[in-house]
Amino acid sequence: MSRKRKQSEIDPDIAEAADMNMAHMIAVSKARAKEREECVFCGLVETKKRFILDTKHLFLMKDAFPVVHDHLLIVSKEHLPGCLDLPDVAWLEIPELIKAGLGMVKLYDPSVESFNLGHNSGIIAGQTVMHCHFHLFPRRKGDVKNPRGGIRNFKKPIVPY
Repeated sequence: MSRKRKQSEIDPDIAEAADMNMAHMIAVSKARAKEREECVFCGLVETKKRFILDTKHLFLMKDAFPVVHDHLLIVSKEHLPGCLDLPDVAWLEIPELIKAGLGMVKLYDPSVESFNLGHNSGIIAGQTVMHCHFHLFPRRKGDVKNPRGGIRNFKKPIVPY
């Protein structure tokens, strides 16, 4: 005859699963903390060092390894690996930073006429810093022989990476 379980007793299988889940959550949390600690962009968010402009979720900065002169980055303030992790509201802030960034660049360099916006999402796509960021490349007439195809025919970087 099976005994009835008291309401206060916890099924041992459920307790074990809960313990395993908690251990997994702690491990993931520690791993993410280590990623944030080692992330070049997270360090900038804490100090606001190198910010040109910021919104609630993003900031604009000059790229330390520019491909073209005045190469800018739009960076998430939150440590998120890629663009698909950005909250919807952050996506709405991107055009504001593009316009402001290009506006500033054009103030002191009126030769800037256009731009390319790029994002490398994941290692296979060439992402090297696993913190969501977008590249804003100011473009000037004659900066490449034939601009047709945009970033497919981009020039060599001005600073080695």
